[in-house]
Amino acid sequence: MRHLIHLICRKRLKTSICMLFALVALIPLVTIVVSTYYSDRRQIIENRDQLARLDLTHVTQELDSEIGSYENILYQLYTDSELAEKIRQLNNDEASAVARNQIRRELRSVFWLRDDITAITVIAKNNEQVFYDRLSTSLQTNPCIHNFDLTDDELFAALSATKGYTIYPVRFATHFANSDYYLFYIGHKGLNEKAITQTDAVFLMSVDVDLIRTALKASSFSNEEYYSFIIDQSGHVVFHPDLSCIGEFAGTSTSDLQSYITRSTVIGGKNLVYYTQNSAQTGWTVISVLDCAPFTADRPETFDQPEHFRPVISDCIRLCCHDHIASDTVC
Repeated sequence: MRHLIHLICRKRLKTSICMLFALVALIPLVTIVVSTYYSDRRQIIENRDQLARLDLTHVTQELDSEIGSYENILYQLYTDSELAEKIRQLNNDEASAVARNQIRRELRSVFWLRDDITAITVIAKNNEQVFYDRLSTSLQTNPCIHNFDLTDDELFAALSATKGYTIYPVRFATHFANSDYYLFYIGHKGLNEKAITQTDAVFLMSVDVDLIRTALKASSFSNEEYYSFIIDQSGHVVFHPDLSCIGEFAGTSTSDLQSYITRSTVIGGKNLVYYTQNSAQTGWTVISVLDCAPFTADRPETFDQPEHFRPVISDCIRLCCHDHIASDTVC
């Protein structure tokens, strides 16, 4: 009997040591697993953010470059001394019909440079309007600024008082040939080297929204996980993949923007993050929205949240303690 008790106690001691060793070994093991997981997770997030910001910078630079090329075309017109002379004749009613036709011919000559130019309008100081547009052959009604929210007088005053370019945000312009046209506008006052201090006319170029849409598609992300939209300084939407959102107030604060993005249905997913980049050319803010799901698809769901991982540790500790108590009962 004494020998049997001695064997049981030895077994108890052996089991206790094994359980204690397992428990002590489990703690650093779990620590290493958790630490490695969150380190990898942090690295994935950092790499994702870096890639998204570089991508957004590229997209914004592409947008600025495209709009800059249209400003250069407009520059060729408002600095043309021969065109300035024809505008002077128009203002002074000197063979105005001939001057008007010559101005239209000059405007038409730059249309072949870029496909997205929809119209170019000249508003003279005497409030006479000369334009050329792709949509119609009318000489009386300019469909591209028919719904513009400024009158000719207001446009002339606004552009005359501005030294640089003025960019008017995207808006619905007209319905023509069973299609809706959304345009944005680049304006500048005319420069006359013979009369630098006075403004004889202002120029307004109407550009199709496809220019912005194409520039924003320069992203390396797929359309299923990424999209971009643009807001102005007041927080209103200048461009959005869903054109019906143009003009909406998206907000200027982080919470407002996050709420606006959450309500959007452009891409699915609940784990959406966004990045912002200011456009030096326009003063607008380009916002890219990214679905994080593709970056976390290969990770076990158990490890996504700390509260999901704690039960695993608790179960292991409980198992060790249960075996230890069971071995004590044997004695």
